[in-house]
Amino acid sequence: MELRKQYIDNLKYVIKHNPSIEYDNIIEGFHEWEIDNWKRIKGNETCSEFSLCGHYWDLKLNKNFSKLGNSLSSFEVTLRNKDSIKSEINYSCSISVREKYSYSDYITKEMYSSFDKDFYKNDFKTFLKSDNIVISVYMFLYVNTSKEKKVNFVNNLTHKLRNEDTSNYKLIGKDYYEWKIENWNGIKYNCDAEYSMKFNICGYNWKLKIYPNGVSESNNHVSLYLKNLDVGENKSHIFVKCSLFMANYDNYDINHIKDFSANFNTSNNTDGIKEFIPKNQLYESFKCYDPLIKDNKVVVGAYLYVYEYNKVDCIIKDAKELMEKRSNTKNQYVQEDYYEWTIDNWKKFKSNRSVVCSQEFDIGGHTWRIYLYPNGNSNDNRENVSLFLHCKNTKDVSLVHIAADYSLYILPDNTFIFSEYETENGCDQFIKINDLYARNKVNNKTLVEDNRLIIGVYIRVYRFGKGK
Repeated sequence: MELRKQYIDNLKYVIKHNPSIEYDNIIEGFHEWEIDNWKRIKGNETCSEFSLCGHYWDLKLNKNFSKLGNSLSSFEVTLRNKDSIKSEINYSCSISVREKYSYSDYITKEMYSSFDKDFYKNDFKTFLKSDNIVISVYMFLYVNTSKEKKVNFVNNLTHKLRNEDTSNYKLIGKDYYEWKIENWNGIKYNCDAEYSMKFNICGYNWKLKIYPNGVSESNNHVSLYLKNLDVGENKSHIFVKCSLFMANYDNYDINHIKDFSANFNTSNNTDGIKEFIPKNQLYESFKCYDPLIKDNKVVVGAYLYVYEYNKVDCIIKDAKELMEKRSNTKNQYVQEDYYEWTIDNWKKFKSNRSVVCSQEFDIGGHTWRIYLYPNGNSNDNRENVSLFLHCKNTKDVSLVHIAADYSLYILPDNTFIFSEYETENGCDQFIKINDLYARNKVNNKTLVEDNRLIIGVYIRVYRFGKGK
């Protein structure tokens, strides 16, 4: 055991500490990889993952042979970090290669280790001829406690959000933002919202919006929201999973977190938590530690997973949510469904100066069509696409009135009475013709791709009494 201790001490002495690293603690660790087929390894070999100093690693061995292929000329041993969540790790280490049953026959180097036969001639002739070899690594991990707590805090945020089901959405990206408030007293009495600086995550611009005294009847709480600055302008649809938080300025272990998910679109650019935290908890000691707000300072922030719509289910979900929010009828609905019209030759359609109709389709016991004016339905609208929903059978005397909510996907939904006098409704300026070919700044795609365009409608039909 004494020889083993001396061996490990020698590995420690090889390591040179980096004076430029800021740290307040050092964690030490030792690991060995036993190889019982050293002579039979040709090329690369990797050990199983192992835990060392609170992180996961592996060792990769690469053996190089002479031109004739029968003599080992050199080999490299590389230590690789295998953490699932990457973060900055400051460490130094030494790597040693020894004969399995001896603590005196070994060679060692610091950090990345390349062992050449010309430099270690005797070792290549002696113990490296054995089939039983051990590769050892000794590590010093430099810990900045404050930074480490923040890294762990952020990793925990992303781990929580990652485990939620998002099968209907395509991930654009994820990122973290924090807003350091160094004068809470300067805003604590405000009844209006305070905004963070604009920040960009995944190609979209955002702001955090905080009400220090809550919203309306929630004035005993702090209200915290996320605002998107792009969806209204770009008519985008994005889905976000978000962790909003407040944390102690100096210790991220002291925090308050709430999660929410939201669809951001033309009618909803702000979402969040109305009753984020009771105001009296801002100054309460946290598990015998400091409160959230100390020395008039606090950190407010968000971790975002940003997704784009990639299935019609997402658009339908969005349309249904809007209908629930905006519905002004108490009538019971009969049926709801959607229809998609795929245009495979847009070039042929776009030169049309009159109306083009989709095929007829049935929803809620009624027959419908989408009316498309590729160059507008009047001279005033010639720079726009006009789009309407038409109900065919309103002239049936047994169906004098039909009540329906509808959404043409990127329009706010409307409630409209289809009657024998008014059989269609829609939008004269649904979208500018040029915007059909404008590239989305996130996915670099246009609405018209490969001469193909999809137009859809979601309809909810209600029971409605006959008119007089």
